[in-house]
Amino acid sequence: MSVAAHLPAQPRVSKETRFALVIAAFFGGVNLLAGLALTPSVHLQAVAHRVDSSRLAPAIAGGPWDLLVAALLFPLAWGLLRRRALAWVSALALLAVVAGLDVWHHEPPIEVAIPVLGIAALVALRRRMVAEPFREALRRHMLPTADAFERTGRLLRDCGDDTLAPFKLRPDVGHLFSDDGDAVIAFRVENRAMLIAGDPVGSAQGADDVLLAARDLARGAGLRFGMTSASEGLAKHLEATYDMKALYLGCEAIVDTATFTLEGKAIKKVRQAHRRIEREGYALELMPLAEVGAEDRAALHRCRTAARVEEQSFSMAPDSLDGPACVDALIAFARHGETGEIAGFIVYLPLRQRSLWSLALQLRVPGSPNGIIDALLVHTLREAKAAGVAEVSLNFATARRYMHEPVTGFWPHVARLLARVAMRWTQIDDLRFHNQKFAPRWEPRYVVVDSVLHLPHIVFAMIWQEGQLPRPDAFLAPAWPLTPADRAVSASS
Repeated sequence: MSVAAHLPAQPRVSKETRFALVIAAFFGGVNLLAGLALTPSVHLQAVAHRVDSSRLAPAIAGGPWDLLVAALLFPLAWGLLRRRALAWVSALALLAVVAGLDVWHHEPPIEVAIPVLGIAALVALRRRMVAEPFREALRRHMLPTADAFERTGRLLRDCGDDTLAPFKLRPDVGHLFSDDGDAVIAFRVENRAMLIAGDPVGSAQGADDVLLAARDLARGAGLRFGMTSASEGLAKHLEATYDMKALYLGCEAIVDTATFTLEGKAIKKVRQAHRRIEREGYALELMPLAEVGAEDRAALHRCRTAARVEEQSFSMAPDSLDGPACVDALIAFARHGETGEIAGFIVYLPLRQRSLWSLALQLRVPGSPNGIIDALLVHTLREAKAAGVAEVSLNFATARRYMHEPVTGFWPHVARLLARVAMRWTQIDDLRFHNQKFAPRWEPRYVVVDSVLHLPHIVFAMIWQEGQLPRPDAFLAPAWPLTPADRAVSASS
């Protein structure tokens, strides 16, 4: 489904909405025809007589003004029936003007109450009259259809050069395409925010078009708009061109396979871990995930269960080893030579438009020797170099710049303080320390928001969606529940 269809051609109006519109039309008709057409003209005539009765008063007296205001009511009423946001705002403004004029000229309370009741009705009906068509469109975009996966997969093969691009094939994200079908974004709705996962995949113009359309769709649905893990180039582009706000999130570690070596003091611990794992009888293997046999695949699932790891990150991890994101995946695992048990594994997603393997998932079984992951990374880097792959993307280090680089300014110092507090309860610096041993190049990632005032909503949406903290489901409703009709469409597709 393209962005051009982000509003229904014929909005479906429920019985409750029809009834509310009839009531609103009754009060609106009485107030607008009598209040807007007559009362403002009388008030304005009085003002005109005070200013210059010879010129201004005749121009707005009587019929011409009344007819003009009444003529404006027809397109306004039509816009309200079509549930257009501009019509809703205009009606709200007109009623506010009438209420203000009534108060200014000390009209009876009943005349003041009529426009006030109209304002209250418009505010109460905002979701039905304005936001619901956009929300219906968002629900349709979130359906995991076969067509969306096919189109996304084709764009990944033709244009996917970002390390996070393959994760757009998760079946639990929504897909929104540009009008020309040359770009796609993956998103979720959480905490009244539309959260985009990583950079769009597609042409530069298509990426701009689909992001702007997504922002308009979020605004129409009454949601905040934000992006997580955006690349530096895209973040700076959106900040300079569309006045969005880009905030540093963390750094991604990328290792150059041509320069990687086990020689030297800095990598001594990694070298020792690699040798120790081999001495303890573990064989290190790397192969396409699709070639893993049924017995080994079952062992991998047991390994994942034993490690008690549940990948929740929707922008930097696949949904499962059997999902569409892992069709072309590679897996490196450590198998004990005698028992045949798998002690740990790492999954990589290769890019077709860039000579790079992107780390998707890594874990080791509790009780297995320390250094399993280090040994697997060494094995992967050697195999990647032998296969002609230039780069391997490792883990993401949140707030690395705030913790380990000089910062200037008030807000960066506040961010450093918050990062230090968060270190006590999270592993954000452990990942940075682990990656640093392989001498990577650090590429920054950003959060992009429409306004800094939206940042609290975006931050909590990211925390819950990336699995950093459990979502308080006991107190909050599901992020975006699908209707039974939506589930039926999803099941049939």
